[in-house]
Amino acid sequence: MGRLLLVAAGGALGSALRYMVATAALGWLGPAFPWGTLAVNLVGSFLIGLVQQLATEAFVLGEETRLFLTTGVMGGLRPTRRSATRRCGSSRRAPPGRAGSTWW
Repeated sequence: MGRLLLVAAGGALGSALRYMVATAALGWLGPAFPWGTLAVNLVGSFLIGLVQQLATEAFVLGEETRLFLTTGVMGGLRPTRRSATRRCGSSRRAPPGRAGSTWW
């Protein structure tokens, strides 16, 4: 139960960070391109790799810290679930022969 709570707390923190970054990017750069999504994907992917390296190779981080940061915080930060839903939803509305051809 303790690990589940770590992941849940990290996910809540990551989701809040994603919201703040997306809102800031929208205000600064406008709605023409999803800059917030790009930013959280790049930063989140880099940080997942860094945390995994520190936990598995350098043995600097423990298992609970790794779960909190990677599965929790970075899982909440990176909008993979939303993007997958967006792609699936667009493919259902696409004309025949065009399913899956649009990403946004």
